[in-house]
Amino acid sequence: MRPILHLLLTAALILSGGVSLAADWSVRTILNYDWWNDSPGNRGMQGYLPFKIEARHQDFSASVLTGYAFTRFDPHGAEVRSLSHLLDTKINLSYEIADKLPVDLLIGLDFNLPTGKTHFKQRDLSLIMDPDLVSINNFGEGFNFNPTLSLAKQFGNWVGGLGVGYVRRGNYDFSTNFKDYHPGDIFNLTAEIRYFFSSRWNGRLFGKFAWYNEGDWKVLSPVTSRNSWKEGDFFNTGLAINYDEKKWNAGLLVQGIFREKGRFRLETIGLFTEADIKRGNEWLGDLYFRYMLDDKTALKSSFEYLYKDENSGSPTLPRFVGRREKYSFGLGATRTLSRYLEGEAYVKGFYMHDGEATFPEPRNGRSSRGFSTGLHLTSRF
Repeated sequence: MRPILHLLLTAALILSGGVSLAADWSVRTILNYDWWNDSPGNRGMQGYLPFKIEARHQDFSASVLTGYAFTRFDPHGAEVRSLSHLLDTKINLSYEIADKLPVDLLIGLDFNLPTGKTHFKQRDLSLIMDPDLVSINNFGEGFNFNPTLSLAKQFGNWVGGLGVGYVRRGNYDFSTNFKDYHPGDIFNLTAEIRYFFSSRWNGRLFGKFAWYNEGDWKVLSPVTSRNSWKEGDFFNTGLAINYDEKKWNAGLLVQGIFREKGRFRLETIGLFTEADIKRGNEWLGDLYFRYMLDDKTALKSSFEYLYKDENSGSPTLPRFVGRREKYSFGLGATRTLSRYLEGEAYVKGFYMHDGEATFPEPRNGRSSRGFSTGLHLTSRF
């Protein structure tokens, strides 16, 4: 009953926001399935069913996103764990001011409603799998709100944009031994510049910076104490180029992610900076191709390469994480089924290799293989 009540409440928030029946509506859902295994014999799978309803009326827009996930982890030589649960509900409200000021503005306010799963038993934490293996690895948080402001301006063939945001993250119980967790707030700054070389060619350069406030939590074992953690600053920068023809288009994206060292504050020791960066630098390349068979049908393909460098530690230290390489290839097709309905089917496979690591647990190098497949439906009315 509780998940249904949350769905009804979030829908009421949207419907009571002044969006009339004359608004443009869309409803989207995906039936997604992920599966993987690795060389030591571990296996995992996840079924994911998100649901999003969106409405737009003049310069206002509003959306509600929620979902349900079934996750199963079958570790080699250990007990199988599984979880079926509603995920957190996301609400987005925005107002656009276009062609009225020297720059176009988009004012947004996002909410995260804690309808998902928190307060994990210690033995169930293995269900929070690596995000490079499954679609969902965050089953729930506290109540968050996120005001944002974005602006954009066009100068001939140039378009520039800048955005700022602040995420106020509420507390929650992460697990039975990890109580009253305050994740810490986040300040975001994004920027992008795009240039149109011609009617067919365009390129963009983008960047993002995130600063994390200090978070803290209560530890109940072996003795009750209160510790804190400050995530290191986050930098993301990238370059993309796109080419468009009447029957087809293609694009290439290259980006990097860089993180600074974090800081711990243990009640029994005091403040100290981690000796090694928790995660190494990341590089991602994404090449896609789309071909229109006719006015209603398009075929798509993509190839992705991910490289994560080892962190700055030594393999003998307790927080060492080795490098990672991942190759992914996907195929898909979209089809306009009617005036109000569009569908997409897709399949994507990957191969991934990880070097040896001592964090979060000691392990030798391993290889993983897996795939994702799904059906995406969008209705507009």
